[in-house]
Amino acid sequence: MMPLVVLRPEPGLAATLAAARAAGLDARGFPLFAIAPVEWEPPEADGIDALLIGSANAVRHAGPSLAHYARKPAHVVGQATASVAKQAGLDVASIGEGGLQAVLDRLAGAPCRLLRLAGRERV
Repeated sequence: MMPLVVLRPEPGLAATLAAARAAGLDARGFPLFAIAPVEWEPPEADGIDALLIGSANAVRHAGPSLAHYARKPAHVVGQATASVAKQAGLDVASIGEGGLQAVLDRLAGAPCRLLRLAGRERV
């Protein structure tokens, strides 16, 4: 059997490997990088209508400044990110599937100032 190579950081790597192995695949993991917090200056919460979150890691590593936005709706990329966001006390307003573009498409036409939580390097 040809091995499945999984290239993602923890904690997602372990979860993906477990799911792949449970499906009978010969999965091998190689975390090519590690996720770490980056210092940031949070914009004023009054100037933000909602959060746009494309990764659970953005929530995990946002630090104490995330609390400034606890009452803002959060639009998240998928179920795993929604779960982490809820655990962090965020109000998840919508959950996408297949990337942030689908989330943005659903918000089209609604005037909204979004704060995108992301890492230093992002798409």
